[in-house]
Amino acid sequence: MTGFADFKVGTKVSLGFATLIVLISVVAATAYYNGVGFDKVMSESTRVFGNSGRVQGLTLSAAELSGKQEIFVLDSTVTDASPIFDHIDRLQKDVITLRDATTDSGRRELAQRALAALDAYRAEFEKLAALEADRGNETNNGIGRIGPQ
Repeated sequence: MTGFADFKVGTKVSLGFATLIVLISVVAATAYYNGVGFDKVMSESTRVFGNSGRVQGLTLSAAELSGKQEIFVLDSTVTDASPIFDHIDRLQKDVITLRDATTDSGRRELAQRALAALDAYRAEFEKLAALEADRGNETNNGIGRIGPQ
């Protein structure tokens, strides 16, 4: 039986280099596939963190909307209803953007429910604005009937 010691020096060196090339190829292939997987993980993380930022922005926007509505309800002469409707429209566009960027079906359903809630909120606020406008008209007409005294 022939042992490794029986090979010529050139054959031993060639086998050593071939072994190194195979090992380097295995390490390079492993690094490449891990890099591809890491890229996918980073892309998903970026998408999720981007959606988290959108959700946080929606929360702040909803809080701002609530404050504007409070001011409108307390004194509708201080603020007009149109900026509030504009705010609702922006909020709806942001929710649609979030819904379209979300791949998870459960979260898409939540975004869809948020849109439905915003539609209902808008309808109720339209009623409130109409009532406030009627109340303002009645007050102005009443003051006109009383006279300048």
